[in-house]
Amino acid sequence: MLKEITIFIEEQNLKEEYPHIFLSEWQHELFFLCDITKHLNEVNLKLQGKNKFIWDLARTVTEFMRKLQVFKEQIKENDFSFFPSLKEIESKINDTAPYVEFIDGLIREFDSRFQDFKKYGLAFQFIKNPFTFDKN
Repeated sequence: MLKEITIFIEEQNLKEEYPHIFLSEWQHELFFLCDITKHLNEVNLKLQGKNKFIWDLARTVTEFMRKLQVFKEQIKENDFSFFPSLKEIESKINDTAPYVEFIDGLIREFDSRFQDFKKYGLAFQFIKNPFTFDKN
């Protein structure tokens, strides 16, 4: 709806109050945040609900953290495959460092908040399927 919002602002003569909306850097950040929020919402929905086993939740978080690594590496290479809003304007993005830093922050935050999943990973695997472990 950015186009409609900018038209409204222009029609209402509010450009001086909201000049950032017309800046391409601000728009890029907005598109990035929309795309990353979509990814976060998807993982959030996977973690919700009844009858979820802890090992499934741990797997979901671990998979998402791997996705974040992939996102980061692809953005470094100006590949916005997982960011459809940014992909539309990718030729106009000069500096990907802020996006990489943001994703690094998400990785650190997930790592911090879900450190117990790593700590108890083997226990989860044992509970899920005890026959895959050596008796020693």
